[in-house]
Amino acid sequence: MKTGAPALVKIWSRPSEWNYRWTNRLSVAETILCSIHEHSRYALACLPEQFSFPRGKEVPFSALPHLLGAADTNILGPIFFLLVHYPTPFNFPLDPYRVARKKVQFDPEIFLRELDEFSLPRAPDEIQLPLNATLAMCENILALAQMRKRYPQPAVKRGAGARVRQARTALKYLGALKLRSLMKTSKAIRHTEQALGQPLFSTESQWSRALKAAKANMCPFNAEAAVLLKAFSEKRSLRGFNCRAGKLATDWVDS
Repeated sequence: MKTGAPALVKIWSRPSEWNYRWTNRLSVAETILCSIHEHSRYALACLPEQFSFPRGKEVPFSALPHLLGAADTNILGPIFFLLVHYPTPFNFPLDPYRVARKKVQFDPEIFLRELDEFSLPRAPDEIQLPLNATLAMCENILALAQMRKRYPQPAVKRGAGARVRQARTALKYLGALKLRSLMKTSKAIRHTEQALGQPLFSTESQWSRALKAAKANMCPFNAEAAVLLKAFSEKRSLRGFNCRAGKLATDWVDS
């Protein structure tokens, strides 16, 4: 990813988009959703300037056959989900979240839950039986499993506080990355101090660490954007996609 590329500046309506202080007023779910939206939007902006994803409308039907197989196995990430499932008034990814959110009303908790289920599918339930299991024992276990499936226990929310802190920190780092693509560190320090009353980061080393963290956070988003670009532009069918620890692995049907 090259900061300062012309395509990056075009997607921003104003330089103040680096400032995410307003997210402190959002709910937990909406803050996390905002972070996903903004990272996805930045990843699409980093693609070659001559390519354009569908914006503000559903993905064309002609493009879906190349991605449906991947979507069915839940191997695509949040960018594809947002392109297909975001309410039309959002105009994703052109509008920043703060602007897009004013155009439509929806429940961010439900939407985030759907996005999580798409991007992070649960492993299928497995039942392990002892070697000496009787037919009656198997029937009882199967009946219990069916009952649990029919009447599932409410999901226990775990780590919500940690996740929202991570989302806010990631947005802070992303803001630094955006700002540094437009100006040098010394100017960024003065600019953020004027806007916030104190610098976003005070020293060169802090800015350097923030940019490194931002680029690490961007890795899976950039990887997914690159895969989608290839699938759309080359009309290639995707069978598998994975990006862990910054390493991209793809499996194309014709490879």
